[in-house]
Amino acid sequence: MGIIGISIVRNTDTVFYSCNAGTVTGGTSFVSAWHKKAGGTSGITYGAVGTTTYVNINKPYDIWDYNARAAWKKQRNKAGGYKVPYPSYREPTLSFFSYWTSIYSF
Repeated sequence: MGIIGISIVRNTDTVFYSCNAGTVTGGTSFVSAWHKKAGGTSGITYGAVGTTTYVNINKPYDIWDYNARAAWKKQRNKAGGYKVPYPSYREPTLSFFSYWTSIYSF
């Protein structure tokens, strides 16, 4: 985090989906350290306390979502399929007994 420039994190809302980004360890969490690094001007910063799951990130939300997912999959394949970095279709979700934490500053 020390090499990230302050100007890129000012006045933004940020969500960290990785496991335990919001879990307090050693007196602080990654979410609070990120927020502090931004000088307390980063809007809202969210992080997971506990684990997150990535099991459904490339699946449609429901039966009505198949056309949108098919279009996304076609674009992903044009970009090189799974050989190249490409955004997932949907965000990871919280695992059982996990929850979101947030830090606000306006």
